[in-house]
Amino acid sequence: MTTWVPTLGLATASSLSLFVGACSRTLPPPMMAFHGDTSAEPRGATSAMLVVGLAGPSFYDAYGLAIRVEHQDTTRRTIGVELSGGSDGVEWLLGVRGYMRHTPRSHDWVAATYGIGLSYLSPGLVTGSIHAGAAVSYVNDTAQPFLATGLALAVPLRQATRDWHPPVPCLDQIDPLKTILDAEDNPAGCIEEPREVPVFDTELFFVLEGGVAVPVGATGNQLSLDIGVARGLLGDNKVQQASIADRYTF
Repeated sequence: MTTWVPTLGLATASSLSLFVGACSRTLPPPMMAFHGDTSAEPRGATSAMLVVGLAGPSFYDAYGLAIRVEHQDTTRRTIGVELSGGSDGVEWLLGVRGYMRHTPRSHDWVAATYGIGLSYLSPGLVTGSIHAGAAVSYVNDTAQPFLATGLALAVPLRQATRDWHPPVPCLDQIDPLKTILDAEDNPAGCIEEPREVPVFDTELFFVLEGGVAVPVGATGNQLSLDIGVARGLLGDNKVQQASIADRYTF
């Protein structure tokens, strides 16, 4: 059996990440979807972004959202913080991340990104992460395609205290009468196999993503679509994500 667990964020700049864990016991990849262009805003500008998305081996195994606030503190550097949460319908995740983005003075089509994060998964797993990468985009006033890549390190700071998805009472589906007859000795109707608490190892992920950002006239809004994949380099782990976002610059 494989159990997919939500993750929030993509390791290249800033946004929602939805992480995934399987019976192979992979740590959540610290994915942070880029969702934007590489150019710098005017110094002192502040923006807020809402991101919603899906993630997993098949894109739709878990869902989540993130709220991000960015501030252009110099002419070339953006600082930001992201709060995120997600679920696969049973377990849930909360995350926080701080990050920076730097755009060279003479090249607004490229940017460097880096940041650190902390997440808590409901079975008790606490994960610390760090990411660094680069992005390129075609800056214009209509539609801005972008491509980003990077590395992300996920480290377990506290191991899970239980397995994913607590077992539900088991009934004998073949012979319901057997369940009734066995109720005195075994009220659940069958014997549950003991479940071991998983142990997680550090994982290094390679991340690749792309998408498009579309400014909405002079409203200050920018809509974007981001699709990406994170591949584990220390283990055979992979997660895909697809998300949409709306950013408003004040």
